[in-house]
Amino acid sequence: MNSIEEGLIVSGTGHRLDKLGGYASWAYTLLVPLAIMILSALKPKKVISGMAIGWDQALAEAAVKLGIPFFAAIPFKGQESRWPKESQKKYHELLARAAEVVDTSNGQSYHPRLMQVRNEWMVDNSDLVVALFDGTKGGTANCVKYAKRKGARIKNYYRQWFKMYEKECEARGLDPLEEVARHVKKADDKATKAPPQPNDAPRKQAIPAGPGSITVVRKGTPTAPGATRIYVGRGSPLGNPFTHRDGTSAPNKVGTREELGGRPALLAPPSMKCYRKNGSDTTSARSNPPSSSLNEVLPKER
Repeated sequence: MNSIEEGLIVSGTGHRLDKLGGYASWAYTLLVPLAIMILSALKPKKVISGMAIGWDQALAEAAVKLGIPFFAAIPFKGQESRWPKESQKKYHELLARAAEVVDTSNGQSYHPRLMQVRNEWMVDNSDLVVALFDGTKGGTANCVKYAKRKGARIKNYYRQWFKMYEKECEARGLDPLEEVARHVKKADDKATKAPPQPNDAPRKQAIPAGPGSITVVRKGTPTAPGATRIYVGRGSPLGNPFTHRDGTSAPNKVGTREELGGRPALLAPPSMKCYRKNGSDTTSARSNPPSSSLNEVLPKER
């Protein structure tokens, strides 16, 4: 640790508690002494924390205890809105102690991409990245990858953390490797569990349409009231490569590209015009003045 000069701006990237022994209070309390030890040795002039539960907040808390100014780099306002109340309380207490709070999204609402935007801002505005990284995929891996690409200095303290965790587990009669694996699996299972669909509700709502319209939808989407339903997607009449496959149904049978000379078949009458909304895969066709152009009634080929 002492090989790095003093007076640097240090940012942190590291896992949330699901990869650092779980959300038990004793697991988190191991992180703060480690952060204090690291910052005491580095003697930075400023610390930047991304404020996520886990290593981010441990660095912020350590900076407060050591009297080092810290900047809270939040990915968007409301980062904590879905956390447990106790976690929200701790988050706001730390924010109140920050020298400055920086919203790296510039006021945008939540989007997964904003987490990496925050990570890149921290790397770009610091001299050293203090990591707690176990080598697995995720937001921490993305941050480390970006830092390496930018040529930023990185120090990974995961081994030091695991030694502390291993000692604490042994004192509690636990196997540290099994504990880490158990909490990671629990988090993975939670992340992959599909949200419940009450009463088998469809994934998307019907697109409003009047009589004489054709609604082109993805699988599982209801037909718009008063409209003819055409499904676009894998195995659909308009899906790539615009073939009608076995086991599917459609208002009209569609031939293959080869049978049609490389062109899709016409499903909509000449008075219908297909269009795409904002690059989405969900498209609609509504009544339009008659047109003699075939291109106007066919979805564009990709």
